[in-house]
Amino acid sequence: MTNNRFGHILLVLFFFLVQGCVGTIEDKNPKDTKTAVAGGDPVPFKGITEARPVAHDKVEIYFFPAPGNPKDLTYKITINNNPVPQKVKGDALSIAQGGAYVYTVGGLTVNTTYTFSVGVINGKTGAESGNDLQVSATTFSNYTASFDGVSEVVPAAGSAGRTKLLVKWVSAKTLGNDFYANDHDPVGYEVRWMRAQDGAPSDLYDTNIAHVESKTLPSSFGGNPLPSKEVERAIDALTAGTEYYVLVRAIHKRYVELVLNADPPLSGY
Repeated sequence: MTNNRFGHILLVLFFFLVQGCVGTIEDKNPKDTKTAVAGGDPVPFKGITEARPVAHDKVEIYFFPAPGNPKDLTYKITINNNPVPQKVKGDALSIAQGGAYVYTVGGLTVNTTYTFSVGVINGKTGAESGNDLQVSATTFSNYTASFDGVSEVVPAAGSAGRTKLLVKWVSAKTLGNDFYANDHDPVGYEVRWMRAQDGAPSDLYDTNIAHVESKTLPSSFGGNPLPSKEVERAIDALTAGTEYYVLVRAIHKRYVELVLNADPPLSGY
């Protein structure tokens, strides 16, 4: 989660979406350096709090920071009790809603259940956490576009910025061309938003909730949708001085064919 304050006009929080990699990993597998006496009291750490599937091959895991200097702490993410965990330094993680860290585990298998646990080691003292709480999550049963979600949300220029936001993202991976979209190429994007005071960021996953607003472009898809080149969209008629959560979904060609344009739509896709 990223916080941007633009004067006193508007406070914006981005919420990175489905099929999105939230954690910014600078050093995915740092070395466990111990520069002081190893052992000692365990690092106070509550462990993993949530695992949320965000694509057919990705799961986001959430955990709150352990006490100490983030530069000294290395978090160890264990998948399916693998004896070789993924490792990431505390100062290379992004903060999500509520102050938790979020880390995206990629390279997973479609429609497969995984267990995750998180531990931490202090590189200065050698002390480690003792919490081995496990949480499970199942990747999507359908293939999704390769998309990293929102990259930036900023107020519009000038006075318009009091009630208008610009939502920006890097285009989902496209393998086709201007005249042909591959099955998993993005052919449209859906932007969802809500006032932070109305609920939790996770509400954005459910468009049936009244306070979640959304807009999909294009609004309809023909029989042969082409790759979308959209990377920015304005949302307006907002309330000045209000905090918003924003989420972006990439809509790929196969989803249009099997769900949006199908009669009846394919169930569970």
